[in-house]
Amino acid sequence: MIIKQLQSEFGRYADLSSAICGMIHEYLGMTLDFNGQSKHWDGEKYLDRLMQDLPEDMIDHATTPKAAHLFYTRAGAMKLSDQDKGLFHM
Repeated sequence: MIIKQLQSEFGRYADLSSAICGMIHEYLGMTLDFNGQSKHWDGEKYLDRLMQDLPEDMIDHATTPKAAHLFYTRAGAMKLSDQDKGLFHM
């Protein structure tokens, strides 16, 4: 009954006719488990698939999470005044 009401109200945005009832759902690669008193979210399969699908040039280790371009400056760029430095480097 409620699915029909939702379909009539929101069906123009998404097809709700394939709604699944139950306590365990797969959504966006995650397993959502609503059994018992607690709720459980499991993204292990999602993360495993994500790691398998990474391009070869991304499978490496980095000593820091920084990107190298963050430390490049333009030649001739104006330096901050001492007052402005204080605002950014407290």
